Amino acid sequence: MTRTFVRLLASILLVGLMAAGAWAALAKTYVVLPFAYNGPEKYKHIGKGAQSMLSSRLNWREHFEPGEKSGSKEADAAAPASKVEASKLMDKLGTDFLVYGSFTVIEPEASVDLTVQSRDGNTWTESQRMPVDSIIPGLERMAQNIRGQLFERPGDKAKAEREDKPKPTEKAVNVPVNPDIIVGETGQSQLATLNPRFRYEGSPQTPGRWRSQALPFASNAMAVGDLDGDGKTEIVIVSDSAVRVYRNKGTQLELLGELKTNPRRKLVNVGLIDTTRSGVLDIVVAGHQDEAPKSMVLNFKGGKLTIKDDNIPMYLSVVRIPPNFQPTLLGQKSGGPGRMFQGGGVGEVIHQGGQYTLGKMLQLPELANVFSIAYLPIKGEGYKVINIDSSNRITVYTEKLDLQSKSQDTFCSSAIALEEDQSIAPGLGKPRDALAAYYYVPVKPVVAALNQPDQYELLVNKDISVAAQIFDRFRNFSQGEVHSLFWDGVGMNLFWKTRRIQGAVTGVDVGDVNNDGKKDLVICVNTYPGATGLENRKTIILGYDLNMDPNALGAPAADGQ
Repeated sequence: MTRTFVRLLASILLVGLMAAGAWAALAKTYVVLPFAYNGPEKYKHIGKGAQSMLSSRLNWREHFEPGEKSGSKEADAAAPASKVEASKLMDKLGTDFLVYGSFTVIEPEASVDLTVQSRDGNTWTESQRMPVDSIIPGLERMAQNIRGQLFERPGDKAKAEREDKPKPTEKAVNVPVNPDIIVGETGQSQLATLNPRFRYEGSPQTPGRWRSQALPFASNAMAVGDLDGDGKTEIVIVSDSAVRVYRNKGTQLELLGELKTNPRRKLVNVGLIDTTRSGVLDIVVAGHQDEAPKSMVLNFKGGKLTIKDDNIPMYLSVVRIPPNFQPTLLGQKSGGPGRMFQGGGVGEVIHQGGQYTLGKMLQLPELANVFSIAYLPIKGEGYKVINIDSSNRITVYTEKLDLQSKSQDTFCSSAIALEEDQSIAPGLGKPRDALAAYYYVPVKPVVAALNQPDQYELLVNKDISVAAQIFDRFRNFSQGEVHSLFWDGVGMNLFWKTRRIQGAVTGVDVGDVNNDGKKDLVICVNTYPGATGLENRKTIILGYDLNMDPNALGAPAADGQ
């Protein structure tokens, strides 16, 4: 009896140990690398302590545990510069996930940016700003957020959201209260009435937003303004080979004028500017034909859309430039074969006798072009030079063009591909083995002061696509958002954003499209009928009231509804 019992007990223990070993084998491992630190020397020690603290806080026993080499000398490596480098380091450390990031202190605040990469190349990012003396609880929240995103650990998301909510005693600032606009964690005191984790689109009946009918074409760009000086706002929409002018009539767009161009010409950008100070805006449309720039300027007068000047041999754009930050017509010539934007740089355009020539040249970052730049005024600090690089990351420069920051996420992505001529010389043709080189014209960033007269924000579209993070040429975006970013002294930080938009954002602007005396955020969207039905894309215009009466919102909806 005793021997039988002992054997039975031994069998049970053996099975239990085997099961425990199998369960442990299912646990994913991670290694936290040392933090890159920027700031005063007296806080440098926090970076090492934060590494150890985060490593312990991420631990979820039997699910997500520190790797065997966590904390070893081999783990004291610098942050990888690429996904390939990160994968090699994970192989060396024998871990499933790599956690690395940066820690910046500008007293009295600290900024922490984390990246988590898995063996399959997927990445997750988490960023937070916090007081220097609140690093530990801040990292605790970030660890909860990471576990919640990776494994949906029960309670992590809810706990992080509760701790992130501002206290009722915090002073509110003048931010949009539209329920389709989500306030970000900006470090400024804000009383956000919206769930900052709620990233999906609300009900079509939500107050403060309107949507037009579907227009039977795909759009490339959009601009909003009073074209003819009659006090009413028009919407200009550009497709591949046509320019159309609409006016909002409730939730319907009324077509006021249409002009079609040579089908071989591809229209890529549109801007509005009053060059004659007559109250009539010129519609500046940049085009590309036969691998060379070919732009035009239109007018909308007397209910008709007419050509003012055509076949302008340069790329044109309207940008607010210092020191007065007034709309200015900028141009850039082609540099010849293989040098689409290297024709002497970007300059102010002089128009005389029907001729367009370049005048004063701008000092810009290397490889910046007429479509990729914006100037962001900073109160008490002059301005920052913004450039959307070829990877669709936002780079920020000082007035002297010293690089200050580069975003990890991509913004202003578009599907407007311009093929560059790869021939060695005109007439010689392209090498047989040459791959087609494309430049994707970014969606135009918009600089606007929406909350306070001297507080400028950068409005940009954010594509939501996992495939785009893997494939450089993937441009068929099915979802997007519009983000309002501001300079926080370290980088571009989120002020607010729209909820998730179904479709690809092709244009962003601000204007009174309802003609009710209030500014609206206007977004141009291409529908996404699926990868195999892109020829059936349609254009929709979305309008968001930026400053609403909170009483118009009614009772708040339940979270997630």
